[in-house]
Amino acid sequence: MHPKMSQRRLLSLVAHGSGFFSFLLLFLTIPTIIAFTSNDEITKENARESLNFQITVIILILLLFSLIALFFRMFWLENVTSISIIMAIVGVPLMIALIGIITIMDLIMPLIAIMEILNNPYRVYRYSFILRIL
Repeated sequence: MHPKMSQRRLLSLVAHGSGFFSFLLLFLTIPTIIAFTSNDEITKENARESLNFQITVIILILLLFSLIALFFRMFWLENVTSISIIMAIVGVPLMIALIGIITIMDLIMPLIAIMEILNNPYRVYRYSFILRIL
């Protein structure tokens, strides 16, 4: 294998795999460093795609946690009405389930990206349904 190809493959794998190190905030720093320091355009695109995916996950989880906090605030601090009870009984478990689904997708989608890059390092892996911010 050509040395440039193995470097492309390795850096692309590291960029997409950095999502597994979220406890150290490496899921944002590693792809950012790769995107700014790599000379290979495919590697840069893979790093940007990984960043866009992680940013989308962060935004969705923060939005859902904010809505859950709003529901609890409405339920305990406001006048308790039947609408607030229904929102608390139905809405909160639904949002908790969505957070679980997003977390599972945050584990599965980078694995799919890694497998695709191992099979074809000549193309950029594109995640479905993400915000393309960068």
